[in-house]
Amino acid sequence: MKTLKILAGDIGGTKARLGLFSVSKKRPCMISKKTFASGEYKNLEDILADFIGRYRDISAACLAIAGPLVDPVISRTTNLPWIIHKNSIRKKFSLPRLEIINDLVANAYGISSH
Repeated sequence: MKTLKILAGDIGGTKARLGLFSVSKKRPCMISKKTFASGEYKNLEDILADFIGRYRDISAACLAIAGPLVDPVISRTTNLPWIIHKNSIRKKFSLPRLEIINDLVANAYGISSH
């Protein structure tokens, strides 16, 4: 089985947390992680460029954003004047698959169903 690289992000008005994982038959293994001060960046693309600029062949990404979703554009992020364009990010970083979800929805996915 091919090893995949998956980018995961929690993008908030104060902090943006990014992690890159290697995934094969076993559990995901963290390659790299970093926290950014969101307000110090002009847009999300600048943060992504700082983080994934040296990595290649990322198979997929999922970014959880603090803000209402309007597919494929997120209107304004909460507490930041950013407008996020899904297709632009996918093209700029050559991501075969990109999902952008609301951060509250991402939290709900993390709740155990037991």
